[in-house]
Amino acid sequence: SQELRKGQKMNLLVDHLPDAIQVRGIEVPINTDFRASILYNLAVDRQTKPEDVLRAAVLHYVPDIPIGLICQELFEKLNEFYLGGKNEAQKKQAERLKGLSNGKPGYSFELDADLIHAAFMGQYGIDLNTVEYLHWWKFMTLFGGLNDSCEIVKIIGYRTMKLDSKMSMEQRKYYKNLQQRYALPSRQKKSAEIREMEQMLVAGTWSG
Repeated sequence: SQELRKGQKMNLLVDHLPDAIQVRGIEVPINTDFRASILYNLAVDRQTKPEDVLRAAVLHYVPDIPIGLICQELFEKLNEFYLGGKNEAQKKQAERLKGLSNGKPGYSFELDADLIHAAFMGQYGIDLNTVEYLHWWKFMTLFGGLNDSCEIVKIIGYRTMKLDSKMSMEQRKYYKNLQQRYALPSRQKKSAEIREMEQMLVAGTWSG
């Protein structure tokens, strides 16, 4: 198996992608299929308590892990995997996903599922509903590589676009209408602890 080492940066062209993490010196296999990370992402969006977020991480990535290995190090390693192994591009993508940079989430794995499925099918010929396995990091790389003609990419652009004074009044009105049309519903109000935890998870500084 290939372990994810702390601070490791992977090159998808030459490196084997990780399928395990080291916790207290023990190799722990993790579920690396993209579905596990999407389910974890959805669980995080629905939770309001930090302990529920941590429980979701165990459930979707390492459901059979011995209780003695459930510790701060485990969650740090799982979060590092979720963010792509300290890859800056992946961290920025996760930040955009969560809407932490500008308060405007670009997409939702729940509400945009059909559009994402259609984009992968159209551009890559990959049926995300039936594909047997796809590593999470490969999925996110392919997601980030979708071209501008994909409907989901256009909508992400509308949602995250900053309307500023450089635009004409007509342009601002046009894009504001598009933002309203494709706006994601307001997310469930979360506790200050959850918001702080999400910020730290994206920054890679959370210590539990």
